[in-house]
Amino acid sequence: MWKFDRLCGENISLDNNCTTAKRQNPIDTYGYGICFTNTPLVICEVFEIQVDKIVTKWNSAVCLGVTTHIPHNLTKIGYGLLLKESWLLHGSSLWENGNDIGPYSLKINDVQVGDKLGMMIAPDSTLNFYLNGIDNGKAFCNLPEGTTEY
Repeated sequence: MWKFDRLCGENISLDNNCTTAKRQNPIDTYGYGICFTNTPLVICEVFEIQVDKIVTKWNSAVCLGVTTHIPHNLTKIGYGLLLKESWLLHGSSLWENGNDIGPYSLKINDVQVGDKLGMMIAPDSTLNFYLNGIDNGKAFCNLPEGTTEY
């Protein structure tokens, strides 16, 4: 079973033996809500989270992706979009190394309570995103080889 790393953004609390991440004061805070897995992602294995609650005050509050950063080597954990060596889906846009590189077929702003968001790194170094078990196609190609994604 996947767990979250105890090192996370300052607006996150972890429950249920690090299997549940919750934003603290979700109505009053934005950002600093980043979480990492406690182990690297496994090639060809879908990492999946379930959306248990949605705060509608913030636009594009959900972001999902991978980074080559080992969480404990980061000096500040703030906004995932600003991380270099990161590949993210934010709203309906793909972000690479802190830059918006264009639209993607999945719009994670439209997720509902109970939906499951996932991602998988394939053997050919591509990253795919999933909604409720459905593969939405390649989002990124040529992820760096020999790196550890969290």
